[in-house]
Amino acid sequence: MFGVPRSGTKALVRALNLHPNILCTSERFDYRADHSRLSFPADFLDRPRSADRLDRRKHREIRSAVARKSEITFVGNKDPRYYLTLDRINAQVPGLRNLVIYRSPYAVVPSWNRKESDHVQSRWPAGAVGLFAYLDLIVCLQRIVSGPRAFVFPYELGLNRSAEPILAAVEFIGADPARLDRQAFEATILPKRVTNPRRISPEPHEIAFLEQVRAGELDEIMEGSWGVTGESLASELADYLRRIRPALPRAIDEGFRHCGSQAATTYGARYVASNREALEGLLELTSGSEFMADLQRYGPTRKARYLVSQRHLVARRLRSTLPVRHRFGAP
Repeated sequence: MFGVPRSGTKALVRALNLHPNILCTSERFDYRADHSRLSFPADFLDRPRSADRLDRRKHREIRSAVARKSEITFVGNKDPRYYLTLDRINAQVPGLRNLVIYRSPYAVVPSWNRKESDHVQSRWPAGAVGLFAYLDLIVCLQRIVSGPRAFVFPYELGLNRSAEPILAAVEFIGADPARLDRQAFEATILPKRVTNPRRISPEPHEIAFLEQVRAGELDEIMEGSWGVTGESLASELADYLRRIRPALPRAIDEGFRHCGSQAATTYGARYVASNREALEGLLELTSGSEFMADLQRYGPTRKARYLVSQRHLVARRLRSTLPVRHRFGAP
């Protein structure tokens, strides 16, 4: 299961795990891993070798979820960026059912900004500002158009309004929708519509960007039903990508010119360099953008400076979490 980061993948995992025959883990396996080597239950339940606190917590959550289930017949993993390796993963795991969650860029873009503004205290990389969320979304859409069969789960309808999309997703997986704990879903997953005080709105330059790329039209395509397969949307999505092509390069240049993040170019350059093959479609669609061209010719010296700055941030995080010790011993 995948979707652009900050699109509600964690909530969808919790919803799927309310079914007694489904186990969906949360980033137990990296999207770059060889999934043909994975087996259940061993690779899912074995204690991770990493001493990382987050990995240990995930391991406890998986074992707790398994203990609550009578019979697990469908297993999966969530990693938001599976769209970068989707063809390879599906070749490694024949018969795989792909779930992708869609959330409006009007919500995802400011969510990225909030995480980036707090990157010193979190794992979020410096420079990963909201406009990059839309570029990731393009890659995701291109995979839906041309990649393996996938079910598109609408965030707004499926996590804010009704149980119908999760029932359709369960049926797509192959499990019995009637066995989903619908009462628990409606009580714990569907929100109480309490406004998050930390939620922020898109900046004016981001609103201008989203208007130029017709994000509202994309919302109508992706959120117009209780959930559909990607192949049924392929024609509309292909038309959408064609329509935004003339305006996209200029929109990118103007948007990043006004974003105010000095680290954005370095983050983008490292991302492109690390995923060049997977991003070929995006780079072709955005050809003519000076910003995107700059990402591709970013030099090693500036990349090295970025790595050093990131190490300093990690060191600062560690220092901020260490217990305070008195200079002359215990009080």
